[in-house]
Amino acid sequence: MLVVSRFTNLNKMEENKKQKGFTLVEIIVGLSIVSIGVLGVFSMVSRFSDYSKVIKDSFVASYLAQEGVEIVKNIRDSNKLKNDEVNYPWNFGLTQCSNGCEGSYDSNNLSVFSGDGRNLYLSDNGYKYSDGIETYYRRRITIGISVALINVFVASIKSQSRIIYSQELLEQSSYVLEYMNSKIRMAVKDVDGNCIVAGSTYNISGGGSSIRFISYDAEASDYTCKEFFLDNNLIKGRSSTDTSSSNFGAAFIIASPSFKVNSLKFSIFGDSIDNQPRVTTLINMHKEEQDGVTSKITIQSTASKRQLEI
Repeated sequence: MLVVSRFTNLNKMEENKKQKGFTLVEIIVGLSIVSIGVLGVFSMVSRFSDYSKVIKDSFVASYLAQEGVEIVKNIRDSNKLKNDEVNYPWNFGLTQCSNGCEGSYDSNNLSVFSGDGRNLYLSDNGYKYSDGIETYYRRRITIGISVALINVFVASIKSQSRIIYSQELLEQSSYVLEYMNSKIRMAVKDVDGNCIVAGSTYNISGGGSSIRFISYDAEASDYTCKEFFLDNNLIKGRSSTDTSSSNFGAAFIIASPSFKVNSLKFSIFGDSIDNQPRVTTLINMHKEEQDGVTSKITIQSTASKRQLEI
């Protein structure tokens, strides 16, 4: 029995040895798989890191390229603003760039691109050709010009100028109307008749080009007599020190002198005991452009009296 038992134990030992050996192989294989997986992950992370750097560099480079375009546009527009076609034609400082130029954001001088070009440097002041740490970014600005493009450009500049003038005209007319309407809305009846006819809120004269009324004055912290009128193609206003028309101060210009007002007309509706009055203002104004073209506008606005005087 002892022999059998020992034999049995030996068999078990052999089995245990075999089992331990098999487990070790499994561990080795498992570690190999894990190592391959980890190496794959590290390789993937490394590739993603490279891709991320490429994307970042491309992103920065695209903005540096766009900056080059903006520099050229700025030089072109600055030439146009000088309004001197003889000494400063629109392409002044740009004609040398048919084969490439280099330019920096802090200068209007473009230098001819030579060889492989210069690397940009990065500092706290941005990307330039000096100061800071040298980068591997290089910028080449190439300008191609043809007769057809020049004609299109000139037409575009004129169109753009007209758009700008039209926008200025809209802004100016809007400002004038809003300024006058803000005073007209806050008008009150003249009880004593010192500013206009007693019992009325508004009074129009000068063929409709002048309106007078009493309204609250924030600067004086009191009600004063006010007047808006047309004088030599300019819209002007004046205010009294009190509710009397005999104490008017100096007239001031409301619309910019660069804008000429062809006509100004006020119309009153409903200024009676049982009607809340409102004032309609009609303005026709224009601005002369540099090329002789005139931007015009005819605009109308109505302001209703706010205060109910029952």
